[in-house]
Amino acid sequence: MLERHGLTIVLGASSGVGAALLERLLGEGALAVGFSRRAESSFGRSLVVADVTDRAALVGAVGGLDGPVESVVNCVGVGFYAPWDSDGSPEWSEMAATNVAGLANVLSVVGTLDPDPENYLHVGSLAAHRPSNSPGNAVYSATKVAGRAMVNDFRNWSVSAARATRVAMLSPALINGTGFDANFFRADETARTPLYERPHLAIEEVVDVIVRMLATPRHLEISDLVLRHRLQED
Repeated sequence: MLERHGLTIVLGASSGVGAALLERLLGEGALAVGFSRRAESSFGRSLVVADVTDRAALVGAVGGLDGPVESVVNCVGVGFYAPWDSDGSPEWSEMAATNVAGLANVLSVVGTLDPDPENYLHVGSLAAHRPSNSPGNAVYSATKVAGRAMVNDFRNWSVSAARATRVAMLSPALINGTGFDANFFRADETARTPLYERPHLAIEEVVDVIVRMLATPRHLEISDLVLRHRLQED
């Protein structure tokens, strides 16, 4: 159980890891609110519509919260199959807008919160650490590499600016239960393959690790943690 008393913001809370984390926090009685680009009625007032690609919307959503923010967990990310011999321009643009420009908006807003939040935890991808071995995944990997570099730079800036925020990063490998496969092949359904026949993580396992990372003693910072099934190959 996460023994915290302040408010936790979960970005990307309408589905996947974000939804599972928000459900866990609320179920344990923690103060938590989810941000999402689309409404999810099952969370009721605990979910606020705010798209990370719209910085003004993020600022407005944060400004409408009651009390100081203790933690921000960013679970936002999109990925699509879009090989070089396809017209993947819509998919490439959406990945760049969400995974790179949207992340810049999030970091900018977190960097201006007053008082400083105790935690910023970024949920990225194993693809940020090495090129993806999935065909048609090059641009997705590039956006994740960029995101990892941005979070590392944000951490260095936070330290130099004497901010009190711990900046942590979790890079999970393939996760079942996120719905990632539902949209991944939208540009070319003929290329659809069963992603989860290979070793994978369960969504609950990723949530467990996030909760543990947030609950570590204040003087510790898990700056960059890779999480994958023991049998998953690079």
